[in-house]
Amino acid sequence: LEFKQELDSPEPKSGKASDAADEFIRGDDKMKVYRQIFAASELLEKRVALPKVLEIAKAAPPSLEAGLDVPEPATAVMASELYESRTIAAARGQYINVPAVPRPTLLAVLRGRIEEINGWALYQMDDAVQAAVHLKRAAGVLPVDSAWWRSSNWRLGNALVVSGKDAEALEAYISSYKSSGPDAVRYNAIEAVYRRVKGNTVGLEEKIGPNPSTPAPAEIVSQKMEPTPEVKTDTPSVVPIKAEPVSTSAAVVKDQPKPADTSADVPVATPTVITDTPKAEPPPSATPEEIKPSVTPETLPKPTPEAQKTAEEKPKKSPSDEKPAATPKELFPPVIITIPATETVKTPAKEPEAKAEPTPSPTPEIKPCTLTVSEETLTFQKGGGDLAVIVGREGDEDVEGLTAVSDSPENIAVRREKIEGVTSRALFVVHPTSPKAGDYRVKFAMPCGKKEIIVKVQ
Repeated sequence: LEFKQELDSPEPKSGKASDAADEFIRGDDKMKVYRQIFAASELLEKRVALPKVLEIAKAAPPSLEAGLDVPEPATAVMASELYESRTIAAARGQYINVPAVPRPTLLAVLRGRIEEINGWALYQMDDAVQAAVHLKRAAGVLPVDSAWWRSSNWRLGNALVVSGKDAEALEAYISSYKSSGPDAVRYNAIEAVYRRVKGNTVGLEEKIGPNPSTPAPAEIVSQKMEPTPEVKTDTPSVVPIKAEPVSTSAAVVKDQPKPADTSADVPVATPTVITDTPKAEPPPSATPEEIKPSVTPETLPKPTPEAQKTAEEKPKKSPSDEKPAATPKELFPPVIITIPATETVKTPAKEPEAKAEPTPSPTPEIKPCTLTVSEETLTFQKGGGDLAVIVGREGDEDVEGLTAVSDSPENIAVRREKIEGVTSRALFVVHPTSPKAGDYRVKFAMPCGKKEIIVKVQ
């Protein structure tokens, strides 16, 4: 609790966060490795005490084997991927049953997660070359097409772009994108790199499909570039997926592609959802859906099932899920107070219209909000091209009205790329307009909050 409170404070202190992490990890029990991975991931997500992140990650491997000797190790290994599904299930009075997963698969997941943590921490510390080494290892050991594998490949692409290896970065980006499905923001990022490598966009659609922003489908979901908890980790034989809790007690099995080296002996099954109260007319079981990361680091799961029913987070919903009877609303019905409009109020001695004119409507209060960015720091090497940053709001709220201003327009230019159909994310392209080296800043602002990133030109 002390560790989490320090990280959630407005300005977390590296020293206090590091001490709290050490206290949290302390001990030699079999669950230690999971505390190490959790603490390192949380520090990395907040970009606090990055040297401590590397220290924790490097100390974790000796505890891997012991960590798999705990009861139900699959639950501990896949905790980050099960959190949101269990939150929804608990709100609906349901239970998520985690299937057994072979030990070699779980071991590979843990090893891959540690490599990804090492790689991404080095990237945040401006060592893109060494970051790419660790991220390649992570992508090599993690289960192909798993959330963790996609996260490592996307981050590998980022590291390779910064290292000036656009061609290799393009391969990593495409592998991650093809596994995750349509995403307007990431498509545009891939298109920019593809154009630099090929000189045009001919053939891109054949590789990854059409640009999702063209038809503007409502079901487009923007992924976080910072694998969130929301979606990350390693294992070469199973593809952990987040299951949408269903209303019947049925196990749903879905085949997933696996790596060639260890896929033969690893079954893939999704968690079984068990409801505590039988339904008279059970609706059809929903296909398990995987929640994708974030690059955007990562958003916290919503505590109520209604919040999960948006087009962005749960594109596939069973019609029965929209019925009030299938949700906890009947247990705790909302209290609705209706305030009649001014013109409908009957006042015997006065005309409502004359009364309404001199009374101005109260100015709505602007609640503070927190802006999130996919990259806190952008680094341009000599002769480098454009780089992109994705800006959003916590809770995936609308970013209409978001602006970006460079503190040195003569050296750094920034422009927003419009993406039809996406309202919870904004893509900004940053470009050095002069060869002058230095550290610059770009400020993103909305009426409710601001966020600043550093742009380094080397």
